Amino acid sequence: MLTTLLAAKFLLAIEPPMVRKWTTFVAPGTEIVGSEGGICFYKTRETVGAVDEATGKNLWSKVLSAVFKVKVGQGLVLVSTYDGKFQTFLALDPKTGAEAHRQNFDQVRQISIEPNRIIAVDWMKANILTRDFKLIATVPICGRNTGADYHIALEGDILASTLSSHTWVVVDLKTKKRLWQRKDDKAGTYPIIMSRGLLLLNGESGGVYEARTGKLVWKLNSATWSALSGDTCLSREKNDYVARDWMTGKELWRRPMAPEDARLRSRLWLSEDGKTFLADGARMTAFSPTGEVRWTAPVEGPMIAGEDRWVAIVDGRMMGYRRGKLPAIPESAEERKKLAEAMVKDFEFLDERERDLLIQLRKEALDPLLKRFVRWAKGEEPDRPDLKFTSENFFLDRRVLGFDGLYSFMKKMVTKEDVPALVNIVTDLDKSRWNEELFIPLIIEHGDIEALTPLFLERVRERGPRAAFNLSVPVVVLSRHPDAIKFMIDALNDDAPYSMWRREAALHIGEKGGAEGSAALKRLGYGPGIPSRWLPRMPENFAELYKDSKVAKDKKGRTWVLFNDDALGDSWDVYIAELKGTKLERPTYLGFSEMIEFAGTEPQSYRGMAVKEIIEKEWINMFPDDPAIRRDSDKDGLPDLVEAKFGLNPKSADTDGDGLRDDVDRCPNAAPRPLGDREKIVAAALAFRYFDRDNRTPSRLTAPDMEPFETYSNEGVLVWNTPEARRRSGKVSGRLRSISFRAPWLHFIDQEPKDGDWIQFSEGGTKAVVELGQVDGPLSGSGERVTLIKLRGEWFVVSSERAWIS
Repeated sequence: MLTTLLAAKFLLAIEPPMVRKWTTFVAPGTEIVGSEGGICFYKTRETVGAVDEATGKNLWSKVLSAVFKVKVGQGLVLVSTYDGKFQTFLALDPKTGAEAHRQNFDQVRQISIEPNRIIAVDWMKANILTRDFKLIATVPICGRNTGADYHIALEGDILASTLSSHTWVVVDLKTKKRLWQRKDDKAGTYPIIMSRGLLLLNGESGGVYEARTGKLVWKLNSATWSALSGDTCLSREKNDYVARDWMTGKELWRRPMAPEDARLRSRLWLSEDGKTFLADGARMTAFSPTGEVRWTAPVEGPMIAGEDRWVAIVDGRMMGYRRGKLPAIPESAEERKKLAEAMVKDFEFLDERERDLLIQLRKEALDPLLKRFVRWAKGEEPDRPDLKFTSENFFLDRRVLGFDGLYSFMKKMVTKEDVPALVNIVTDLDKSRWNEELFIPLIIEHGDIEALTPLFLERVRERGPRAAFNLSVPVVVLSRHPDAIKFMIDALNDDAPYSMWRREAALHIGEKGGAEGSAALKRLGYGPGIPSRWLPRMPENFAELYKDSKVAKDKKGRTWVLFNDDALGDSWDVYIAELKGTKLERPTYLGFSEMIEFAGTEPQSYRGMAVKEIIEKEWINMFPDDPAIRRDSDKDGLPDLVEAKFGLNPKSADTDGDGLRDDVDRCPNAAPRPLGDREKIVAAALAFRYFDRDNRTPSRLTAPDMEPFETYSNEGVLVWNTPEARRRSGKVSGRLRSISFRAPWLHFIDQEPKDGDWIQFSEGGTKAVVELGQVDGPLSGSGERVTLIKLRGEWFVVSSERAWIS
């Protein structure tokens, strides 16, 4: 029987068709690890289990303290785990899950099962065992624990392994000698292939080598993933799939990747019969060894597929498939209703193809489906006593609202005529999370915003301005209804503490607010042309300044103060100001930081003199009349040293050419431009974190591969971290408050998604998750995972959670 790793949505397009026979719900992070003898094996972070492939019945599950690696084959289930006391390597009975054997090893990272032995590679060595777990030998691989995630390949007694994230090593298991090793920055990234005495290593200097000697046979051309079938080696080389002769490297055929695949981290597999290459991407493509495209289909995550059965994990559900066809849409109204009701009853078990069928039965299915949703929202399900849940539990999160695509599915089910029914549901459910997650977004998408404004304005006021998230607010701020515009202007003029109302009004009032709205924005300090704050806030009385400030008289008898302030992002930045009576005059930034050991690229000397010596003694002789620290070449109100710190152009009073002088430009190195979804997501996330917060310190903003655009909060200055800004800043950049966007999967999911995008889109591009981080200095930073949804072309934050803190 052919068994191979494919992808979850492959089953939705392949012919002959297969149909879902069973569904069972699984824990977050569950992945299928193998199949043998009609049993499908899976793992989570703490569990190993098995289900019957024919029925979906759970045969057994074994809870462990931690599960690192599972290997299935030749009647064995081998598990690398931690039992609470020791790093442990287990053999489990495939039929019962009972422990058959164990060895206490360091954490096993890769496992190979052979007919007469088992190879278990831990952090530092290869452990060779009999099938009944008697240790035959250990072969050193590395002299220390490098923390690398190992890849291995084995042929005879030759073992190739990842030594570290940047080194491969080849050892002879029989002699226990290291044969050779090779360094490469991507050594730990891709699997290793060994066959007929040759070894393929993918990386920056990848190639095919003689396994025993390390002699290069032929070189790979910037290849990443590879797979081998007989004499044909298929690799991804930049934006092409290229097949080469395994022994010589001669090119056999080449197939260009689809444009949507080229940006993905596409992987390659080989079916177990050795006759089909499987290329992952936006669609999975099956190639024959001769280059024939056998089929292509959508993909989404791993699965196990055989000739007559499939098992896949989709949206927190494990599904089993058998050969068959979906039912045809009946012609009679009675039969259509009967089919729709049956599918609605099993809605939480349906796969995507079945849901597409349900959309064709929209008229018959929508009313009973909405009734089920309402019962779920209330924690009631009288017709399904086997499902026990409450309105806010695991069922809600994982089995329904957790389905990626539920909102986009319901957008196809609902029309404008259904909005009154949705409004009644929202009123009935009141503060239920179902309103926020599903029903209100559907109303915004299909309803008449202006007509709905009075109803939703009432809901907004009931929740109050300090609610972190309230999806009734977008209905109001997207509206042009006079009551909505008045509400937004009132929110902008309100001096109350943090207000979601004020934030969303500032972002969305635009030209709708007219002169009164513009005046309210200016009063608030939000928008272009609002004076920026680049200088420290000087107290009225010098006695209120920091106690460790230095005071001295210069040769002219004037009194000067040397002090630190974080106005430019570093609390150890050094300023000088003249003291007249008890009042300090305008301070001047000196261009360096006092805290040298933490000051990044701040100079440790100034004009040939150590900064420490300047601070202790020489400052009063150097700076009171120094023109260099006060030079403003472009006359824009910002000294050249300040412009250098942030990478602005000291020879142009308007660095970004948007008509605003740098000293009054809230975003001085990015001009306004039309914004797409990605830019709107960045702007909404920034406003969520910084609007109405103390953000007076200028910040350096990084968003990977994004052309800068004008954006701001209501007080601070944002300077984009562009290559030009970095070039200009040179050696005086020092520490700055750094705001950056990065991918949420770096912290929140086990594996990097295929596209590797730092914005993770879902729900057909209407939902996005991103991580926004801020670093103020060493051991001073935090990050938030922010979730947004798209409504009427605009993006709104709907939730956030702490990602990290230091």
